[in-house]
Amino acid sequence: MFFKKTIRFYYKRHGTNNEAEYYSLILLLKRAITLNIKSIRCFGDSKLIVNHYNRVFNVSEKFVPYLLKVDELAKKFDFISIEWVRRNK
Repeated sequence: MFFKKTIRFYYKRHGTNNEAEYYSLILLLKRAITLNIKSIRCFGDSKLIVNHYNRVFNVSEKFVPYLLKVDELAKKFDFISIEWVRRNK
């Protein structure tokens, strides 16, 4: 079974843009898990986050906890991809 669903989160929090991007990805994955979604393709406009997850960029100490949480959540899916898309201007 396949369906396409767009989920957008708007959450204002203290921290850097990259921390907010990670937080949004974590919220998205948690929500997908509660909806019992088994396959997911995530699209994001943060090259840093996408390339951390795909192990293209080295991860600084500051972002290790975030990436570990994303990895933990990713294990709950049969298929997951996180892909970069251009930011709309």
